[in-house]
Amino acid sequence: MNGWAAAIGALVPPLLILALARLRAAAAPVPVLAGCLGGALLAGALFGLAQAVPALSGPVPVATRAFIHAALTEELGKFGPLLLLLRGFGPRWGAAWQARDALAVLALACAVAAGFAALENALALWHAAAPLAALGQRLTIALPAHLGYAAILALALARAPAGGPGWLGGGRAGWAAAGLAVAVLAHGLFDLAALGGLTLLGTITWAALWAVLAWAWMW
Repeated sequence: MNGWAAAIGALVPPLLILALARLRAAAAPVPVLAGCLGGALLAGALFGLAQAVPALSGPVPVATRAFIHAALTEELGKFGPLLLLLRGFGPRWGAAWQARDALAVLALACAVAAGFAALENALALWHAAAPLAALGQRLTIALPAHLGYAAILALALARAPAGGPGWLGGGRAGWAAAGLAVAVLAHGLFDLAALGGLTLLGTITWAALWAVLAWAWMW
């Protein structure tokens, strides 16, 4: 059962984003799947690093684990594949950020987040004692949270001014930093609530992330 749950948990995120992107005509399959692959590779790399460096998985304060080990590391890591996607997929995709194509930026950001969530789900479910219960939690809580962080960053990037030199020139660096900061804060608060048993904070953060995600896709 763990294997089936892991497979479902891994397949649902990229298929969901691919379907949403096609429904909104926001992305072609190749860049979306490339984003998913980039996110999955990042999740695998972070998991391998945590296993190789005992200090990263050892006892640390809850706030450190939530804001540094999880939020800051993961959100900075996901920004790298997203930036490569925004610059690397031909005239349309390379120019998506330049043209302030908000929906294309959102689709690619969510693709990276979905790939990350897919492998994270698979690893979590493979080792879960109750895989069906864990599958429900991963798909209804962790998955929309990851997509919500991606939506925050994508909305900030879409507000950045077009033009300017380089990848982060022309004022785009400020918008990227602001989006990353808010995404890290939201991620850290969510994980702090989950790790510390702060049910009210977790519920409020989760609901806010759902609202941001829904508003971004309807925008």
